[in-house]
Amino acid sequence: MKRNKVFAATGGALVKLGASIAFLLAASSVPADAAEWWWIGLNGAAPSRVVTYVDRETIARGKGDRVDIWALAIGEAALPNGQQHQATHYSFRCGSRAFATLDRIAYDAAGAVMPMMKIAPSAPAPVEKGSIGESILQVACGTPAGTEVKVEAPMPHAQAFLAGRGTRGHTPAAPDSASKDPGLSVGTGFFIGPAGHVLTSYHVIDGARRIGCRMPNGIVHDAAIARVSPANDLALLKVEARPARYLGFAPAGALHAGDRVFTIGYGAANYLGITEPRFTDGTVSALSGLGDENAYMQISVPVQPGNSGGPLVNEAGQVVGIIAAQAAVDAFLEAEGTLPQNVNWAVKVDYAAPLLPPLSTPAPAPARRSREQAIALARESICLVIADSGAE
Repeated sequence: MKRNKVFAATGGALVKLGASIAFLLAASSVPADAAEWWWIGLNGAAPSRVVTYVDRETIARGKGDRVDIWALAIGEAALPNGQQHQATHYSFRCGSRAFATLDRIAYDAAGAVMPMMKIAPSAPAPVEKGSIGESILQVACGTPAGTEVKVEAPMPHAQAFLAGRGTRGHTPAAPDSASKDPGLSVGTGFFIGPAGHVLTSYHVIDGARRIGCRMPNGIVHDAAIARVSPANDLALLKVEARPARYLGFAPAGALHAGDRVFTIGYGAANYLGITEPRFTDGTVSALSGLGDENAYMQISVPVQPGNSGGPLVNEAGQVVGIIAAQAAVDAFLEAEGTLPQNVNWAVKVDYAAPLLPPLSTPAPAPARRSREQAIALARESICLVIADSGAE
């Protein structure tokens, strides 16, 4: 088999990945060989990040619960041996959630095939939860997480993804469309009542033609925009699901500088995964935001891309704010001559009240809860908000 033209027979289907890989690694945005590329996720740290894609056209079903698929990993930088990208042929067992590696093809930065020792298929091994491998398994086995993005060609998408975009002033805590994909934005939301209403950040869902909420049990439900407040960067969604638990608002006057607060959300979801939301805590630093903005508060709670729209919760398990933004590093450095240290902002919960449904009030919250109870309640009340603004 020629390594520059890989047409490997698998389960009766022709794997067309290798034949078109050099073309796809070029700058062209036109797919080849009827490939159906889907962005899966990002792993690693700069300057050695890897963006992973799968070609759904290569899915081949075997005996029992076996499913084979090709994946393409596009590297940010070349390895010492010159390899920068790799196509891998995987075989999954959907029932036992195990995988084996069938074949690999190495490519240099220009997409040329590199010599690589032929490997024997590896022994089946369990797929690690929250890993890129789990994301590939979910696509192959027909249970995608809902965060995958269809792209025309991997290389242009990967280049745009890794390049990102510089910002000034407030930086939304959720990735904007240019930093990830022109059609996708991801953030955090939280249920405020039993009817399925979710609060999140407006910039997460702005321009979306379809919105989904991934529940703590992993099921993705459709959501619709009920009300928005662009001026305060808030949005109320109606989800076609009933939550098991939901959060209540803190009473007026309950917020003070120095209060201990926390958030739970899907910060850095592309890197850390979406299986388990992340907890971070800190204090209320000030009752105003950037430029003494009254609608915002400054907090020391660490936030990452993906935390936008998440609840800021006090020790009693009551919502006091909605995570909104983090300081833009370049602007802060230019103004102060130093890097920001835990300078982030949240919208005060009082500004969410006008978005509530008619004849609705926030769920009552008891004055006393243990810290452990408050954290458990918040963890079970959030969802991953997925907004798709791409073309039909």
